[in-house]
Amino acid sequence: MVGLTGGLASGKSTVARHLRDRHGLPVLDADRLAAEGLSQQAPLVQQRYGPKVVAPDGTL
Repeated sequence: MVGLTGGLASGKSTVARHLRDRHGLPVLDADRLAAEGLSQQAPLVQQRYGPKVVAPDGTL
């Protein structure tokens, strides 16, 4: 298992794509998984923190 860390726009996604495409390694995008999981809870998040946390398209 390899973990990629770094600041915004530091190339993490680029390196992950390279590892997947060139070397056939599986890639788990934790940001995407977290966003998907949290978006399923949007009504609860809105109830707790108010309507300003939910965009018109329903995303957080």
